[in-house]
Amino acid sequence: MKYTYPAIFRPSGDQYHIFFPDIEDGATCGDNINECIEMATDWLSGALYMREKANETIPQPTKIAELPHNEDDIITLILADTAEYKNFYENTKIKKSITIPMWLDIAAKKANINFSQTLQGALKTELGIQ
Repeated sequence: MKYTYPAIFRPSGDQYHIFFPDIEDGATCGDNINECIEMATDWLSGALYMREKANETIPQPTKIAELPHNEDDIITLILADTAEYKNFYENTKIKKSITIPMWLDIAAKKANINFSQTLQGALKTELGIQ
């Protein structure tokens, strides 16, 4: 599911506090507008996904013109894709077909190497993911 909600970016020192008036169970922050958009998208997607998973009601978004806010606030719309969030964070396994030289396959099997685990580790290293 895709949802669009207004977010308020409130300046606070060197950061922005980000909150969603329609979603009361938390907030996030960012150091600059690009980071704020990224953090807000991730937070909103997670919050709405957890509501979907628990079969809770998803609130209707408030119109931007109806939101009370401070003069320095930045108000913007954030798109949340709960299906994309689920696919990324729930670690659903998918099968991949790979091609390697026969000699490498033989050597890896002799060494009892787990191909899936090795490929996951290599991909995480390549992508800089812990």
